[in-house]
Amino acid sequence: MARDTVVGKEAGAYYNTASYATPTWVEITKAIDVSVNLGKNTATVASRDVDWELAAPALKTASVDIGYLHTNVADTVFDALLSMYINDDVKDMFISDASGGVSTGDQGLRAHFICTDMSQEQALQDSVEYSFSFQPTRFNDSGTLRVPEWFEAS
Repeated sequence: MARDTVVGKEAGAYYNTASYATPTWVEITKAIDVSVNLGKNTATVASRDVDWELAAPALKTASVDIGYLHTNVADTVFDALLSMYINDDVKDMFISDASGGVSTGDQGLRAHFICTDMSQEQALQDSVEYSFSFQPTRFNDSGTLRVPEWFEAS
């Protein structure tokens, strides 16, 4: 009998090393905790003909936070995330409801991201962990503006 829920360890975070149309997804396998934060701003649409402050939907917001296990071995994924912070690299990322590679039907947030924060935790009794924060950025791909989307792999 199949479960109808997804456990966090079964979800995945990926970045693309190829084109947008034909992505090559690299899984961030040393991710610990991943948070996808989706929100929506509102605009006030009140007037004097009602006694209530009313709101209308405005711009959506998104951010992603990833805890990352630090090790002392060569790590191309860490190097890519570090480069996003140090060199302001922009990466096409997909935060998916499935791990182990992107397959048809996997869903999640896909956007071009910048790294806005890189912190390190050195807890006395835990492994050293980096915390990366990402926000979507404006990205023009050969004349096509790529904006964040709820993506379903095909």
